[in-house]
Amino acid sequence: MPHDDYLSSLDQAGEAKLVKEWGDLICDHVQIAVMNREPCFEIRLLQNTPAPKNPVESWDGNLNAGKFARIAYASLAKSIVYLKERDVPVAITAAMADTGAEAFARVPDAWKGYANIFHRVDLVQGHAGLKETGEMISILGPQKIRIFINTAAKPTPIMTVGRREIAEALLARSPGLMVYYVHPEIVDTSEPDHGRPAADWMDILSGWTPLTIEHLAGTNSATSVSAEASPDRRPPSDLK
Repeated sequence: MPHDDYLSSLDQAGEAKLVKEWGDLICDHVQIAVMNREPCFEIRLLQNTPAPKNPVESWDGNLNAGKFARIAYASLAKSIVYLKERDVPVAITAAMADTGAEAFARVPDAWKGYANIFHRVDLVQGHAGLKETGEMISILGPQKIRIFINTAAKPTPIMTVGRREIAEALLARSPGLMVYYVHPEIVDTSEPDHGRPAADWMDILSGWTPLTIEHLAGTNSATSVSAEASPDRRPPSDLK
């Protein structure tokens, strides 16, 4: 993500110029992948936004994260058009954490034009609000969305999807939505070898942290499965 001051200076024409530049760049890399017969590739969108003074607050006053998301998802559309023109099947599996989930939810106009090719969208400890997430579900369909809540992490901002009560409210109104509670094994940090508590979502997704995953199947029912980091430290296998 460009520097915050640069994004603040962009007008509509500047945004359009950046969409073209990023779109061309992404398309070039996609073209290389297709030529090398790579069926899967990863595109990372990294935000560089000022942190709020209060860690449990959203970045509500910072419009640039939304601007960044609008430009980034509009840029992706160019590579999707490129692939479709060549009859290459396209499916997007997306994972958004904390404010990334909020950014995605706030700019549906930038991605709903290709919403049909999303295979799955994971919201990990998401800061997306109840209203925005509800609109996202109505566009993508509940069967495509998985919500992961790290029960050992700091709470997400009030009324966001990273909160248990909000996820349950969404599940109650959207059958087919998948909600998982991730219970990491908290290590004893009094011993120097252990370092910090193993509750960060990056640790969890990397497969380094032993954890229990609870799948909320309905308002009053849930199933659990335990997962531990494999010897080669690869992430756990995909959850169904």
